[in-house]
Amino acid sequence: MPRIDLIDETFVVAPATRVAEQIRNPRCWRSWWPDLRLTTYQDRADAGVRWNVTGALVGSMEVWIEPWGDGVILHYYLRADPVGPRQQRSDRDEVRARAIRAKEIFWRLKDDLEGDRPPGCGRAGYGASMPDQSTQSITIEATPGRIMDVIADFPAYPEWAGAVQRCEVLDAAADGRARQVRFLLDAGVVKDDYVLEYDWAADDSRVDWHLVRGQMQKSQTGSYELRQQGDSTEVTYTLAVDLSIPMLGMFKRKAEKVIMDTALRELKKRVEG
Repeated sequence: MPRIDLIDETFVVAPATRVAEQIRNPRCWRSWWPDLRLTTYQDRADAGVRWNVTGALVGSMEVWIEPWGDGVILHYYLRADPVGPRQQRSDRDEVRARAIRAKEIFWRLKDDLEGDRPPGCGRAGYGASMPDQSTQSITIEATPGRIMDVIADFPAYPEWAGAVQRCEVLDAAADGRARQVRFLLDAGVVKDDYVLEYDWAADDSRVDWHLVRGQMQKSQTGSYELRQQGDSTEVTYTLAVDLSIPMLGMFKRKAEKVIMDTALRELKKRVEG
């Protein structure tokens, strides 16, 4: 195992092509890492670069450029061993120094490419917020009405939704559909006691929700969209969760994927069973 195993992420509101121009430019490498000699062993164009590393470190380095929302996420990986006497700097100090240097590099790049864009605003016209959501779909052998009835039956959730420990309707509309619902959730990575507010389409084609209050979550927006296809229905689940604790984007998206995959499979089993 390498003595330095570093992972970092930085979101940049700029097109992948512009970001890649900098990441793939050897003059930038020499400026960013003057004590390292980088040799490209895979040029992935707008997706980034992989290098062999020599000099003060020996190992490998990668910057993966992942399109996300109206910008990109820079995923930085460094796996290497220091060269020279170990007593000059401990492994812990070496990792910390490299982590700080990586953040300095990518935040400077972020400043250069984003210009005077106000924080939290999108690239187009500085007016749109950054979309940050996951989407999955599944086909269920039932009508949209039948599926929506199961989705709307919140008191029954603990019977079939494994992560839901308790579910309580706090407020309902005149048609009986819930407006606000309290959940006690244990989904492994995400454990929370929270309240969601719902907005139901009259034709059972869609339901949207957002977080009213929570303990672990700062925000949650989501939806189920139902499209009938003959005797079956395609159910598309969209979810965006912002947690109160720091979490790398890749791990947050993985947690969202697990939650959504489980929810869709459980919904299908409940409806079809």
